[in-house]
Amino acid sequence: MPREPQFRVGQKVDDYILEVPLGAGQDGEVWRARKQSLGKVFAIKFLNNIAERDKLDRFYREIQILASLNHPHVIHISDKGEAWSPTTEKLATYYTMEFLDARAIDVALLETEPHQLTKQLCTLLEQVASALTAVYDAGIAH
Repeated sequence: MPREPQFRVGQKVDDYILEVPLGAGQDGEVWRARKQSLGKVFAIKFLNNIAERDKLDRFYREIQILASLNHPHVIHISDKGEAWSPTTEKLATYYTMEFLDARAIDVALLETEPHQLTKQLCTLLEQVASALTAVYDAGIAH
């Protein structure tokens, strides 16, 4: 049975308005949100339970490592903070990052000519492998 999200559609988190939940796991959830002052869409990753010190330490380490990386295929961190969760009635730590619409990749692949598809997929896989290597080398294992 899926757990209830910590946040709600339309909820304000600092300068962001939460629009759509994108995914959730044991340790947190990710939302699409719009930064009001810029009118730009971002993704926000929330950590579920900041009372667990080891998870909080790993989350902060993840933020620092990702913010320090400069790789063309690794998402860039743009902000971090804490927000009140109406569901858990506790503070949740978060960071924001560029929003990548995965549907755009699907559409691009669907629009690729069949004879170019293998080349396009190989290029995409090389980019993903390069990004994963950079992140792993920096100390993040997922």
